[in-house]
Amino acid sequence: MLHVCASQREAERLRERLHPEVLLTDGRAGLAWLRQVRSRDPHLFTIAWTGEDEWRDTVAAINAGVVDAVLLERLPQAHWQPLLQRGCEQALTRRHTASLLGEFAARNAELLAFKERLEAMVAERTAHLLEAQERLQAAQRLIIQAETQATVSYLLRGIAHEFNNPLAAIYGYAQRLRRQQAQDPDVVRRLDVILQEVEHCRQVVDQLRQLASPLNEPIGRVDPAAILQQASERLTSIGRRVPRLQIAALPQVQAAPRALETIFEHILLNAIEAGAESIECTAQEHDRRVRLCIANDGETPSDEVLANAVRPLFTTKAAAGHRGLGLTTAAALLREQDGAIELVRRTSGRGAAVLIELPSAAVDQQREERAATVPGPTEGEPRRSVLVVEDEVSVGELLCDLLRELGCTPMLAPQAASAMTLLAQHRFAALLVDLTLPDGSGIDVVRRALALDPGLARRIVLTSGDADAMRRQQLAIEHGFPILGKPFRVPEVQRLIHELGLVE
Repeated sequence: MLHVCASQREAERLRERLHPEVLLTDGRAGLAWLRQVRSRDPHLFTIAWTGEDEWRDTVAAINAGVVDAVLLERLPQAHWQPLLQRGCEQALTRRHTASLLGEFAARNAELLAFKERLEAMVAERTAHLLEAQERLQAAQRLIIQAETQATVSYLLRGIAHEFNNPLAAIYGYAQRLRRQQAQDPDVVRRLDVILQEVEHCRQVVDQLRQLASPLNEPIGRVDPAAILQQASERLTSIGRRVPRLQIAALPQVQAAPRALETIFEHILLNAIEAGAESIECTAQEHDRRVRLCIANDGETPSDEVLANAVRPLFTTKAAAGHRGLGLTTAAALLREQDGAIELVRRTSGRGAAVLIELPSAAVDQQREERAATVPGPTEGEPRRSVLVVEDEVSVGELLCDLLRELGCTPMLAPQAASAMTLLAQHRFAALLVDLTLPDGSGIDVVRRALALDPGLARRIVLTSGDADAMRRQQLAIEHGFPILGKPFRVPEVQRLIHELGLVE
């Protein structure tokens, strides 16, 4: 479409309204006006129509870059149409190129913005990975420390047992000699030195044991239902949505309360991560033990999860930031409380169940009640016959000597087998049995004795070389008998014999 304008002003108005592709202007239009037109529409194709005597202005316009083509007046009109068509095509190409460049610029700006966001995300992710690596390294150090601590604790208990057996003999005989040599001040002084050094050895072993023990709170009677509720309330207070709790009547157990609350928190967190909606806690009591069952209706664990539940750093949700230490920590804490933990599938429906086993608090109560009402030997029973089962001959002979001084008739068995033989051949009023024997456990001897004479249940004392007083307390709670720790003092033995009702 061709539009003809009689003046530059008319051309300006038309150009603003129609945005033409080609401007065909007289060569005498002026360089200033052409520059103004080109600045307003740089894509416009400009043709200068000029005569042969007007080349000067046209050349200046071409050199200024404001004229794209020249049309001579003398050329026939047949040459005009191809030039105008080419001018239109060139203008459209310019406009399309400019549009593409604009689009490319916009896309490039978007890419630059995306690059900046990506760099920020990479930096943030790198920071998270570094933080996770630091946490992982810290967790690994804790695991190595825990394993080392457990190994040291195990070794120290063995060393304590080996030390305390000879110390018991030295300590006991030194006490006896001190009483017998009370008239000689020099001997008494030397024996006091021996007793003082033995006591010092006991303290050193106990301090080493304290360094190796991870549990730093006493064990006592606790209500697991109340502690489970406390664990739920604490998780709720920090913003975790705890599933609905259904807690049955639970018997009291022997445990460390803060440690047990930590154990319950790990179990509840696992249930939350498994998508549980409800949690049910029940209990069974059998053979002086309580088994707590904490079942949830969340995701059912696979065989791999069941097999590796308490293995350090095992987790199927590492991508979610899980470290796999919850049940491992719970298992370590329970081991220090003579407990155990196990992950199983729920017996009915989907979900999982955590089984926790702990000593029953009723055992300690029964032991106290039994100690308060210990009767003497029944009629026809040898009143003061005592079986001493001790593999350390020096300690066994010392106990026999002390029993003889108290008016009892002791018999010494250095092994479990010989003790079984004596139990089959004789009747005894009481038993003093070492827990650790070379050919078995002292508990096996006790069970055999109770099978032959149930009345002995109230007149049995267990001896142990474990220097850990808390561990001895756990043994007493577990087995229901008083524990005589080695090395022992003579008054301790005398007190136990009186409590057993063997002497007045």
